[in-house]
Amino acid sequence: MPKRASPLLALANKLLARRIPSLSSLVAQISDAENYAQFVQMVKTYLPEREQDILHEPTPQSQMASFASYFEDRYFPFEEPFKWGDVGSYEDLTYRIPVVVLGFSYDDYHEVPEWRDGALLMTYLVENPWEGDKEGGLPNKNLKGVG
Repeated sequence: MPKRASPLLALANKLLARRIPSLSSLVAQISDAENYAQFVQMVKTYLPEREQDILHEPTPQSQMASFASYFEDRYFPFEEPFKWGDVGSYEDLTYRIPVVVLGFSYDDYHEVPEWRDGALLMTYLVENPWEGDKEGGLPNKNLKGVG
């Protein structure tokens, strides 16, 4: 005769089978409800076949890491912290697209004289997007190439 499981163990197994969200995931969903809803919409829009896999991850960080991994396989890579699950909240993903940009950063423009000749020549062809920026982080909206 097989050994019977205790009622509490049987209940725990049923809850685990239904993939009840973890406490940290529930807290994040309640405290950041608007961004969580946007995250779920992103999952449904871009990775509908992976929705269950992503949303049943135990923490918001692992959900976003899972999303980033599947998204990268189909579309384009995200910044490294998203793939590692090293982000704070859903807002980190829903506020902006964490795409890897391979251009010149704000700090790069301060080192222009140290660049190779080819990179230096490229700066003459395009207007500095950071020029006139008093905050030191927002690009200039009037991007124009020389043409």
